[in-house]
Amino acid sequence: MKLGLKRMYRGLAVAFAAVIAVSANISAERESIETFADGAVIVKTPLITQKIKRDEAIDGLPSGNIEISAAKGETDSGQFIVNSTEKISSYDVSISDFSNGENTISASNVEICKQVYTYCKTTIAHAGALSDGYYPDALIPISYVKTAGEDVISAGDNQGFWLNVSVPIDAVAGDYSAMLTFSYNDGKTQQIPVKLTVYDFVLDSIPTFHTSFSIWEDWLAYGELNGGEEKHIQYYDFLLKYNVEGGMLPNETPEQFVYYMRKYYDKVPSFRLPYVALSNTVNDWEYMEKALRLIIDACLEDEINYFSKAYWRLSTFYDEYKQISWREPLVRPMIEGTDKIEEKVVADYVKRGLLREDGEIATSIVNLRHHMTAVYDEKFADLQTITCPLYNELWYTEDIEEVKEHLENDDAVFWSYGCVMSDYYPSPTWQINDYTLSTREMLWFDYENDIVGNLFWNVNGYCNWSNTTEWGYEIIPDLYETGTHDNLSNGDGYLLYPGAPYGSEYPFASIRLATYRDGVDDHTYMSQLARLYQNMTGYGEDYTTTDAKGLVSFLNQQTTGRNTSKLNYQGVLDNKQTLASAIEMAEKNGLVIDKLQVIDNQIEYSFYAPNGVTLALNATDLTGQVSGAGKHYTGSVEIPDNQSLVLSVDGEIDGEVSLITIPKATLITDFMTSEEVNSNVYIPALKGTQDTAVLNTEREYAVEGSSAKITLFGRNDSENIIKTYTPKFGLNMTNWGIQLKDTWSIEFDIFNPTDKDLPITIYLEGKSGEKIDYDKLVLRAGEWRTIVVDNFNVIQQDQSQLAKYQKYLMIKFGNLLDEQKQPYSIDLYIDNVRIRKK
Repeated sequence: MKLGLKRMYRGLAVAFAAVIAVSANISAERESIETFADGAVIVKTPLITQKIKRDEAIDGLPSGNIEISAAKGETDSGQFIVNSTEKISSYDVSISDFSNGENTISASNVEICKQVYTYCKTTIAHAGALSDGYYPDALIPISYVKTAGEDVISAGDNQGFWLNVSVPIDAVAGDYSAMLTFSYNDGKTQQIPVKLTVYDFVLDSIPTFHTSFSIWEDWLAYGELNGGEEKHIQYYDFLLKYNVEGGMLPNETPEQFVYYMRKYYDKVPSFRLPYVALSNTVNDWEYMEKALRLIIDACLEDEINYFSKAYWRLSTFYDEYKQISWREPLVRPMIEGTDKIEEKVVADYVKRGLLREDGEIATSIVNLRHHMTAVYDEKFADLQTITCPLYNELWYTEDIEEVKEHLENDDAVFWSYGCVMSDYYPSPTWQINDYTLSTREMLWFDYENDIVGNLFWNVNGYCNWSNTTEWGYEIIPDLYETGTHDNLSNGDGYLLYPGAPYGSEYPFASIRLATYRDGVDDHTYMSQLARLYQNMTGYGEDYTTTDAKGLVSFLNQQTTGRNTSKLNYQGVLDNKQTLASAIEMAEKNGLVIDKLQVIDNQIEYSFYAPNGVTLALNATDLTGQVSGAGKHYTGSVEIPDNQSLVLSVDGEIDGEVSLITIPKATLITDFMTSEEVNSNVYIPALKGTQDTAVLNTEREYAVEGSSAKITLFGRNDSENIIKTYTPKFGLNMTNWGIQLKDTWSIEFDIFNPTDKDLPITIYLEGKSGEKIDYDKLVLRAGEWRTIVVDNFNVIQQDQSQLAKYQKYLMIKFGNLLDEQKQPYSIDLYIDNVRIRKK
């Protein structure tokens, strides 16, 4: 890549079919606008949660207001797409000030960027990603685009534009309007209305969610043609604008690190402490000790406990030690060696009377944790660590239940980790050719499940690290057009694009980073709401709410289910609006949404409100019981046919909180006859198997009445069967006459009467044997469990792909063999199969 002006497009042919589904759930408030000018140009305004390819058919996209919403102090985004039947040889984009009566927000608070398209080719290793083609990712401010002479749109191509709107902290709440003008080809114009809703609260300036998105200083020169401390800090500052912390601060000397630690301490939720590796196996303990002493000195001088936000990450020695076997023996000596240095330094400062042994600073030092990129490891449970598994090691039900168990029973802290090895269904990914929602919905999952941070291994992988040359890694000729930097994935190892080719000192963001910023803001909404709830102590002894998980869990169920739906474009925006309304009502009226829970077709609720405030649910007044200085409202309501709930608040300032619910469930079968069992339960007819499905009439093994009894046997016919055989059964979806694309969820109850916990895998199987795993979980001994299979849209992006998996919903077990490899059998009971339709 050469420095200076560059041409992005070189006449590449457009030959890829559109695959990304268009959401039908678009806000009815979006006003229609004229979309054609001179019969040539069409302008569309998709939601910010949608990603539109360069060659995608856009007829079904909305054309109306660009709608943006944000708290005071927040930056939020919007987008629009231009397509012309004729070549656009030049263009410009401008926007007016936002106005709300006498209140204005200056147009200088808006950054308008061109979306640059990069080619992505899907590999077998990443089958969950979308198909080959040109996807938008880099966001280049319009001024740089025009200077580079790249304000051109080829006939028939989509060109996307992105708006970042930063709301001043002192803005007046309310709805603002502005007019965006797209001018092109010597005076022709298109105007697009922009609506900005400013919520009536200030967003926390420091996110509560922890991040560590590493800047690899040695790799900066591959894209920027220079690196070093100044460029490192420019990247660090730029990442802060997107709600992420840039990993290790410059630390060639301990003094250099302490300088930057002081500068950035008030801007980040956490940061890494410095170390120096003398080799792959030898730590510079003298450097570590000196750094600790200088940081303590800074604490004493500034009267700030800098260690309260600090952690260790000695990545040279123990990063990914599960994948890199020679590192595992280094884990314990490196952590215990660090502990000894901490104890030595603290003891010296205590001896000299500078620290108290039980004081805040000394306690923070001896309790510093080590950030480990691995699943929870019992071998190191006695050490102080932060457990940081890959995304795909967190997203099955089995995984997250294990996380919750460790959080409840152990001294555990969990982050998540994103890298190339994590880009597998059903986990969210950083792939360019994945849905835009993937990187945003991570944060909703994280909040609900107490995952408090996220690591991304490198934001500036500006080289092909899979190929080396005599002098270093292989240069990528055009970083803006080449999606893969490792010959494996699209987007792994980089979230930024170099600014040097356009003459910018700072890098440019990707759409993935921008949407992740929005997710971090969503998480901050949740944390602020939780803090408000925690501070409401006047509701009596029964008041136990300490967080916002009751509400967040309910919202997640409606939009994301068990894992990321990636297709509910409007849903996550509705959820943000709900959180904003809940914050406003908590601040103004003391409203607490304690619980919302779907049980069958009922929604159980629990609310608190102070005296003088009254509540109504869907226009029906609620009656509360006295609870301290307020009232506690509990009860249930049937899921409305329109799936909409509105909690109205009559208080100091009237308001409402709008909620979207899941659909009602319809019973498919409750297995009252043998015919129902035979019709709905599928037992594979494999040679040598004895598995059966019969009607059960023993009431203790049915939710009510009868159930289906499934008997499965292990096999030890041969060594190969011992290793590979998996007893299985299925539910016959074909007989139900459903289409997965029209299905919200399939649910059923299953009972394990054995004395063993039984791990299972749930997968979908097609008519020709096609299979795709959906979930993994454990059936606990002697317990009923409700299984929910939802989010069928996440499996593949279009109906033709979905159709392949529409015959059987399957459950498989490991081969049922005892310690002597002798087969045994198990009985299971299935009851009440039900379906929720969209």
